[in-house]
Amino acid sequence: MRKRICVSLLLCAAIAGGVALPAAAADTAHNALTLWYTSPAAEGHSGWEAQALPIGNGKLGAKIFGGAAKEHLQFNEKTLWSGGPGVAGNTGGNTDPEAWKVRAEIQQLLADGKLKEATAKMTALQGNEKGLGSYQNFGEVYIETEGVGSVDQYDRALDLETALSTVSFRSNGANIKRTYFASYPDNVVVTKITSDQPLNLNISMASAQKGDVTSAGGTIRMTGTVQQTKSDGNPGENANNLQYAAVLLAYPDGGSVTAADGGLRISNATDVTIYLSAATDYADNYPVYRSGVDASQLLQNVEVAATSALSKGYDTVLADHLRDYQNLFNRVKLDIGQSAPGVSTDLLLKNYKWNKNRPALESLYFQYGRYLLIASSRAGSLPANLQGIWNDQNYPAWQSDYHSNVNLEMNYWPAYTTNLAETTPPLLRYVNSLREPGRVTANYYGGVGALKADGTPDTAQATGWMIHTQNNPFGNTGPGSEWAWGWSPAAGAWLTQNTYDAFAFSKDYALLASDIYPAMEEAALLWSQMLIKDEKTGRLVSSPTYSPEHGPITAGNTYEQELIWQLYQNVIEAAQALQDNGYGSSVNTALLEKIKEQLPQLQPIQIGFWGQIKEWADEDKWFLFGLLDKKVEFRHRHMSQLLGLYPGNHVTPEEKKFQRAAKISLLVRGDGGTGWSKAQKICAWARLQNGSHSYKMLKELLQKSTLTNLWDTHPPFQIDGNFGATAGIAEMLLQSHAGYISLLPALPSAWAKSGSVEGLRARGGFELSFRWAKGNVTALTVASTAGGDCVLKLPASHTVTLNGYPIPASYENGRLTFATQAGAAYEVKF
Repeated sequence: MRKRICVSLLLCAAIAGGVALPAAAADTAHNALTLWYTSPAAEGHSGWEAQALPIGNGKLGAKIFGGAAKEHLQFNEKTLWSGGPGVAGNTGGNTDPEAWKVRAEIQQLLADGKLKEATAKMTALQGNEKGLGSYQNFGEVYIETEGVGSVDQYDRALDLETALSTVSFRSNGANIKRTYFASYPDNVVVTKITSDQPLNLNISMASAQKGDVTSAGGTIRMTGTVQQTKSDGNPGENANNLQYAAVLLAYPDGGSVTAADGGLRISNATDVTIYLSAATDYADNYPVYRSGVDASQLLQNVEVAATSALSKGYDTVLADHLRDYQNLFNRVKLDIGQSAPGVSTDLLLKNYKWNKNRPALESLYFQYGRYLLIASSRAGSLPANLQGIWNDQNYPAWQSDYHSNVNLEMNYWPAYTTNLAETTPPLLRYVNSLREPGRVTANYYGGVGALKADGTPDTAQATGWMIHTQNNPFGNTGPGSEWAWGWSPAAGAWLTQNTYDAFAFSKDYALLASDIYPAMEEAALLWSQMLIKDEKTGRLVSSPTYSPEHGPITAGNTYEQELIWQLYQNVIEAAQALQDNGYGSSVNTALLEKIKEQLPQLQPIQIGFWGQIKEWADEDKWFLFGLLDKKVEFRHRHMSQLLGLYPGNHVTPEEKKFQRAAKISLLVRGDGGTGWSKAQKICAWARLQNGSHSYKMLKELLQKSTLTNLWDTHPPFQIDGNFGATAGIAEMLLQSHAGYISLLPALPSAWAKSGSVEGLRARGGFELSFRWAKGNVTALTVASTAGGDCVLKLPASHTVTLNGYPIPASYENGRLTFATQAGAAYEVKF
């Protein structure tokens, strides 16, 4: 049966490309950081999801199928969304302006122990999904190569060191090679086709939105408005009149190009270069979310991008792409004993469970996460969504939206530790864009904020902002159509952990004052008004609270209490940094004093009777008296009670009691779950300095939650697991959340013999490169980007040198401390 299945898959792949089966793999030597395969991806969504290879520049994304006779590129542009303005009934997910009054009733019912009655009223705190929309498929590009028959020496690859995808094969005596990349400097997707025999091609485009596709000269143009086309061809309910345009330019070297039937015909060319660019008239200006350009200007803007790239020439565009990409990717190198595997990536993945060349796949997967983040998030566009930048459907799973109860946050966990700060401006900008619409949600559901004369919320005043689980690019901040997954008013507080890291890793005080602290402070302002006192415990609590995505409604669950605690902690720390460095005017001192008073009353971490960190304050009672709510799942994918362990800094190695309780909670949760859940567990076990269990979760993810193209699967595909695992691997090697830098805190025995890493980042503005042998660091270089004291956790004192000369350093309580200057690199002698 297994052989029959494998043959069927090969047949499907071959049919997708319109060719006979490959006779043999290409004689191509691939480096250790290349994904490569010996057959094309199958057509259809399953092939797109599990086999096609992704390229992207943060704005444009494409999936390469690799068909020989007929190549297929599916492409996206990050802002092509349905929903938002232009959709009837769109209210940003908000429904009742007086929902906050019902919230007060629910609070009282919970205080009185009336869970059933409180739960029944939660429907009043639901929003709606009118105008939520979803991320959209832009369209397809097809390249038919005449004269291709049976194929041998087939090779399909993605080189992470260059961000170049290639397809090469031999057919009827011709050696044909295609090279693809997405250029950030020129904002184009580039295809280069070469052959040692004349090329005759037919190039066409198809719009996923039923737009107009025309051709003239060497150009194909696609224009229209978002229709969110359904399977029956009719517009969807979230069609929104968002304008879009795409332009494809084909330039043959030798030969000719003519337009025909909406496509292009290329004859007798020695090679062909294709430039694809696309854009919409989206802009993140609340509440209209449009740039104001008309259709003709939008098309002209897109044509300029494509023609500018054409004018520069392929060699220059390629050189600029490599310079830009490699400046980011090459910063971090990881050696855990891997070598080029010598087998295709699908076989490498299959062989992993048999303990064959595991370091090759593990190091490849780590760097693949960095590649995907560069490809799906760069300045000038939206953040990476649930699928990064790639989507082949108009109705994708979970709208391919911005889920803010772990998923969006996880997307950016590796950004700073793996030295990719340039990928984070989209998230920072997006968080700030949520503040104004979030004030409406805060007013509706929190009862806070100012009103205008007409009684509507005054969103111009910073009075507190609130978002929930489900967000889009159009200011959808309401609690979703069902409270049982949608109610999550502390989601905004969680996102500010990501944005605060932009300062923690850089020490950029100007950025903190202008772009980071205002959103943090306003989030704290919201909670300073919404917390209530629990008369039974004396704690200040959020109420009602729901722990994603299971269990009952309660007051003061650990999920929200911890997020508010971390928010307050970060605001207090950030305010001090601003006041000490000339930015004190940015700080609301009255609010600061209030949250300092409230902070110790939150008490988010409560330890239960079997030693666990409780997820709900009353869970001990439920277990002891048989009152356990049936909606509680012991093995649930979310680990919401453990956010103080990771990504927060409440549970540190010095907090032994909390660490023991966190370990018990993790053991109870188990090792299963979705792909992203396993990735979160890699990070959590690393924070517990348990390298063996962290590594076990990495193996679980690779063996059971990884597709052939190394994408993470929930299922279906979600990119957060890729990012979370990359962050987890970095966390196994270096941690800096507890006020000092710890090297190899969770090194698994599989990597302990010898290894090295270059370019990891630590909080405080430090970049570290080090080697190890037999589990111990043997060489260390610390580069300081911001100056200040560097504090290293080491088992013994060591000499620190600058330019070969020793400098003063102190050693106390296992901490080596020395002063640094910005721009200087220091060696610690072992």
